Amino acid sequence: NSPRGMLWRMEGLEIPNPNHFSSQGASGGPISMLSTNMMANSEFFTGAFPAEYGNAYSGIFDINLRKGNNEQREYTLGIGILGTDLAVEGPFSKNYKGSYLVNYRYSTLSVFSLVGLDIVGDVIPKFQDLSYNFNLPAGKAGTFSIFGVLGNGVATEAWEWQSLKYDDIYTTNMGVTGLKHTYLLGEKTLIKTTIAAMGTERKYHADTYDTNDVFVRTDYESKMQDM
Repeated sequence: NSPRGMLWRMEGLEIPNPNHFSSQGASGGPISMLSTNMMANSEFFTGAFPAEYGNAYSGIFDINLRKGNNEQREYTLGIGILGTDLAVEGPFSKNYKGSYLVNYRYSTLSVFSLVGLDIVGDVIPKFQDLSYNFNLPAGKAGTFSIFGVLGNGVATEAWEWQSLKYDDIYTTNMGVTGLKHTYLLGEKTLIKTTIAAMGTERKYHADTYDTNDVFVRTDYESKMQDM
């Protein structure tokens, strides 16, 4: 089926498309906002969905975030052609079983562009994203966790065609932050309660010039917020 029917979930909640530079109504994109450093066992379905899923007719990606190491601090640095990311995880204190996991990534191609290396030509994808998961055990009151992903991407392009000159800027922003509470009622029964705030924003800005110095400006903006 069409990829526009893809459903994204995180920690049991339906979320907006977590990809940089996604178009309006699309459910995919060229660069994911989530690093593999953040993911625990997740599920991907392309058909015959279980009864717990709805609002999808193409595919489902149900993402679970892993907990940070609650025994010692760890640091991970990854450098790739698309992004350079740094992950930090560890316990809040020696006497508490809670943990944190934070991952930040920045566009490697953007860094290359700053030093004069334009590997991809005229279009330079500049992006950054931040993902986090804080695990907070509360004894008999259950376990709380604070999770989220925030992403910003800007693609700029300057080019010429015949007598026209173009200067385009495409910006995408997406954010999800949530609070989850898990309470055990017994060995086989639990209650999960999750609240979250999320939103997306897309902006398109274009300037056009011709040989007669005629100037045309185009702006487009789309926003969505949910709770």
